[in-house]
Amino acid sequence: MHKKQVIEPSQKTKEEAMDIARATQLPGQKKAETQRIAQGIEKGIALYKKQQKAKARAA
Repeated sequence: MHKKQVIEPSQKTKEEAMDIARATQLPGQKKAETQRIAQGIEKGIALYKKQQKAKARAA
């Protein structure tokens, strides 16, 4: 069986994700909710970068 590779986002990616999460923050939203949203964005950014690297290698 294959182990799922854990993608650890860079500090720059974490900062970008938090900036995006803060920009879309709703009134009354708790800090923990914003952090969870930022984590999801981090994963999305990391996945996108991984896909782009694979696409560049294939080209």
